[in-house]
Amino acid sequence: MTDGVRPDHSAIYRWIDKYSKKAVKELDSVPINVGSNWAADETVLRLKEGEGGSKGWLWDILDTRTIFLLATHLSQSRGIKDAQTLMERASKRAGGIAPQSVTTDKLAVYLDGLELTFGADTKHIRARTLTSEPAKQLIERLHGTLKDRTKIMRSFLRKGTAKTVTDGWRIHYNFFRPHGALGNKTPAKVAGAKSPYKSWLDVVTDKS
Repeated sequence: MTDGVRPDHSAIYRWIDKYSKKAVKELDSVPINVGSNWAADETVLRLKEGEGGSKGWLWDILDTRTIFLLATHLSQSRGIKDAQTLMERASKRAGGIAPQSVTTDKLAVYLDGLELTFGADTKHIRARTLTSEPAKQLIERLHGTLKDRTKIMRSFLRKGTAKTVTDGWRIHYNFFRPHGALGNKTPAKVAGAKSPYKSWLDVVTDKS
């Protein structure tokens, strides 16, 4: 709220939708140089508030060297097809490469998803506990940060806008949010991405 003016929720959503889509269109095609060891995980997102509210599953996969969030997938199931979709999107974003390894939790569908996408060349590492694999810790921290953010955005999620919010979050995480483990650089910077934007302000003010 500025000078007593409070924008309507629908107006705020239109801004988020417009500029998130603009950033995704511009930045999802920027070439990146990532490593060969990735980590994947899934977490619950509440899509509606209340006792009878629905939920969805957000699947994420990141590169452990650059901590670049390669792909996300939002679903209402946790099946083999969902795991495969996540792997295919990650491979496409990484330039079509197959990783040497992917670390996941114990969810069995990851193994099938990996084999359907990469064959037997990619090693599947199943983390037994959060602390047993550093790669698993990275993806768990990512989900913790995301959930802290979405707690204050339930009105958007309630309107079925979860994909817009999570796509915008992915861009923010990769290109605009410095990471302490990377010497306060962004994952995109470490991955060698040439971005025309340094912040959301650049996205908003760009007239191209």
